[in-house]
Amino acid sequence: MLRCALTPSARRAVANWTTLRRSLTTTATRREQVEIFINNRSVMAEQGAALIQACEQAGHDIPRFCYHDRLA
Repeated sequence: MLRCALTPSARRAVANWTTLRRSLTTTATRREQVEIFINNRSVMAEQGAALIQACEQAGHDIPRFCYHDRLA
């Protein structure tokens, strides 16, 4: 096997590629589910999710004016 010395910029490129590859191949951590009640019905939602988003995912519409998905 041939070995050659890498320049510092080449070493950084290899290190960056390795880090990128590791970040792309790791599995996403699964968030805990919490139970919330909407109109006396039990609904499971992702822990840390906004209440409005959890309600929408459960199929319940909450009228609002000051909330927008892009602000969350």
